[in-house]
Amino acid sequence: MGFIRLIAPTLAALGAATGAVASPAGPAPKPATATCSGAKLGVTAVVALKAPKPVQRMHRAIMAAARDCDFERLERLGREGRPGFSFTFGGDRSAAALWRGQERAGGRFAERLIRLLRLDFGRSGSTWVWPAAFSQTATEADWEALLPIFGRAQVVTWRDYEGYTGLRVGIAADGDWLYAIEGD
Repeated sequence: MGFIRLIAPTLAALGAATGAVASPAGPAPKPATATCSGAKLGVTAVVALKAPKPVQRMHRAIMAAARDCDFERLERLGREGRPGFSFTFGGDRSAAALWRGQERAGGRFAERLIRLLRLDFGRSGSTWVWPAAFSQTATEADWEALLPIFGRAQVVTWRDYEGYTGLRVGIAADGDWLYAIEGD
């Protein structure tokens, strides 16, 4: 501890002399761990997203944070825009705590989030929504794309009875992340 106190002023001066500053995007990403369901997926398999640049930026930021299971960063992304980010129909106050709990309980939240964001999107007014099966114009291909994530029985139930009520994500045209919610 004493050594750190001695060199800290030197390191700070070196950073100032070289022009090194903290990233305005926030802290460096947390390293992905074996316990993070999103770690094995990465974010490079995303096809070109035909959406406004702010939507593209938020889409990439969400996927990167999910890959690292950085639930605090995900929550900050959701709360940095307009008030009212939706992540639950219950009384939960912390999206990070809810999603971390789902991950720990085997719910593979990070993996599901990434896999859904790799699918085609739909539109609802000026909001880009994932998966496209959540939109009013869902096609047979949009429903089929859900099979590897949720299985045939669940997809048939949604399609034939309720409509899609699984995890869905909405990003406004200005890049504001509006929701990541599941249920009805």
